[in-house]
Amino acid sequence: MHGSKRYALLYDDGDTEEGIAEALVQPAPELVVKVGDSVNARFGGGLHYFAATVARITPRGMDLNYADGDFESNVQVHKLVDG
Repeated sequence: MHGSKRYALLYDDGDTEEGIAEALVQPAPELVVKVGDSVNARFGGGLHYFAATVARITPRGMDLNYADGDFESNVQVHKLVDG
């Protein structure tokens, strides 16, 4: 693998890994959501996921209503997993 690109990775749980060969890295599939979809999101960008419903989608992100009554706006799709 001489000359191949290497990556430093930051995982959702906060772990990191460096020097990973390009051949071993695959991009995460893009999650497509619409208003009313159930998702799990990292509230405040934290490490833990919480159940939420997509309330609105804007150019800056999406607004989420969490199952526990919390609300968050402008959440980016990379902070979500399919609910």
